[in-house]
Amino acid sequence: IDISKIIGEVSKLYGGGASKDPSLSIGGGPSEYDNDSAISYIENALLEIF
Repeated sequence: IDISKIIGEVSKLYGGGASKDPSLSIGGGPSEYDNDSAISYIENALLEIF
């Protein structure tokens, strides 16, 4: 799994970005966003992979 693709997309929801390392990615941003919606996005992205 290239986790940086998922973290990068979620970080955009917060107005930010993420590192590009496929095995360890850290992201964030300055904007507020509904954390439950972000978690739901991650869950759906992982379900598509598996």
